[in-house]
Amino acid sequence: MRNGFRELIEDERAEGRAEGRAEGKAEGKVAGGILKVIAMVSRKCAKGKDAETIAEDLDEPLDEIRSIYLIARKYAPDYDAEKIYEEFVRATN
Repeated sequence: MRNGFRELIEDERAEGRAEGRAEGKAEGKVAGGILKVIAMVSRKCAKGKDAETIAEDLDEPLDEIRSIYLIARKYAPDYDAEKIYEEFVRATN
């Protein structure tokens, strides 16, 4: 019976690790998508475009683009995507 219990524990641990990896991958994909939008918004900010124009150009909701746009402007002229992302995440949580 003891070996069966240990096997059960090991199976549970393996399942937990697999779930953790899957969650990490999903979070990474979301973060990557947000970083891509941040990069596009930043490039358009650097060209002097406003939030409305950027939202229209990217075919994205204005409220989402405006949130990124307002944060990105603080980081001009460098537009550090990682810093913009960190502030965006803090602002949306």
